[in-house]
Amino acid sequence: MPKTISRLEQAWTIRLLNRSTHAVSLTEDGERLLPLAREVMRGIEKADAAISVASRDCVAGRVRITAPTSILTTCLVPLLQHARDQLQQTERNLRGSDRMADLADEAIDLTIRTGPLDGIPGNRAQVLCEFPWVTCVAPNDLARRGTSQAPNNLESYDLISLSVVRTFGVDFGID
Repeated sequence: MPKTISRLEQAWTIRLLNRSTHAVSLTEDGERLLPLAREVMRGIEKADAAISVASRDCVAGRVRITAPTSILTTCLVPLLQHARDQLQQTERNLRGSDRMADLADEAIDLTIRTGPLDGIPGNRAQVLCEFPWVTCVAPNDLARRGTSQAPNNLESYDLISLSVVRTFGVDFGID
């Protein structure tokens, strides 16, 4: 610290300290500058603390999310107000699509999809939920054919099947 003060005195051609072999004291110029130096140091400490908190706690910027429109409208859109309150410094961009996108190429931060990610490099899958598939029968079909007690007895019913194909599009088939 003494060398720093000496350099400051040389650079500004000012003497801040009286030095003797027994003591060091402030000069008149040193007395005038000390409160200003303390104020500058407090400002630096506050800025450092604010930057530290901001870098640790603040989420900012644009977040691009893509999901099937059905998930978007029923699950994500209702969360927008909460997200707006919690992530005030973010811009949320939601895209409804069933198409599997190249996340890097399209600058997408998060995508919600169904099915495996086999053969799609650079993506990491995390299971968010299990989807319980159900078999439903129209009341008119039940009235005509009766109630089936086993899945393999459904062959005589009019079926609409839903399957997720490799492109993550949806195929509807009517049997």
